[in-house]
Amino acid sequence: MKIRRPRTLLGMVLMGLAFVTVPLLVAIGNAMVKLGQLAAESEVVLADSATATLENQRLANSLERMERTVRQYFLLQNVASSGESLTLYDGDQAAFESGITALRNLPSDANIREQLARLASVSKEVHRALRAGPMEGAGDAIIERFSVLTEATRAVANGMREAINDRLETLQENTRSAQQELAWLSAALIPGTLVLVGLFLLLVGRPMRQIDRAIRELGEGDFGRPITVSGPHDIEILGRQLEWLRHRLKESTDEKNKFLRHMSHELKTPLANIREGTELLLDGSVGQLDIQQKR
Repeated sequence: MKIRRPRTLLGMVLMGLAFVTVPLLVAIGNAMVKLGQLAAESEVVLADSATATLENQRLANSLERMERTVRQYFLLQNVASSGESLTLYDGDQAAFESGITALRNLPSDANIREQLARLASVSKEVHRALRAGPMEGAGDAIIERFSVLTEATRAVANGMREAINDRLETLQENTRSAQQELAWLSAALIPGTLVLVGLFLLLVGRPMRQIDRAIRELGEGDFGRPITVSGPHDIEILGRQLEWLRHRLKESTDEKNKFLRHMSHELKTPLANIREGTELLLDGSVGQLDIQQKR
């Protein structure tokens, strides 16, 4: 699509400003979008990091209480207070599963999801075994299952830590990439702006030089060259007005020269007669002149 050149100097100035400022505004807008995305991403990463740390600590604490409760339960299983141990275990079990659910909602890889599923499965298995009632030799087997839970909990904590670190590294890379992109864009804006400014000066400077030359020629009395100014519409109008002024000045000069020629012709004959009469008087054609008459 062909861009029409503005018809006025003001329009050309506005177009030049638009060509200079629009890329700058685009760069600023792009920078704001990039910074907004990076800020939002950093907030999510920090929030997930805090949640992961809190929930992993919650899992470890719940698991520690669960193991201690189970050991107390098997020590006191023939005592009336053993039922209270199971009630405490139910609360810790619920907190443990709540922590697993919270960690599942966080971004993670397949290994972490596998470990979380393992934690949920083994903890439910232990809970069902406890609620099934005391069985011969079941206590050692159940307590041994807590080593599996502890190992899986450590694996989840380490995996979440590595995942958060990976996301932080990715965020840093995105930040560096955005900085480089903004730097290249800023560097490209400088020569682009200089080119646009040079083009604008060329489009405006040429008719201005034409007007300056025309005014200088008019001031020096040179009315022979026609004045032609090409450029914005209002500058062309100014050029036509200067051309009209040139015609008026040329007509005035021609009239002055014509008047001077006419006056010279009109004065030439009587002056010649006066000169001839004076020469005759000086030659003594009508008699000798005294000193005062000669003067």
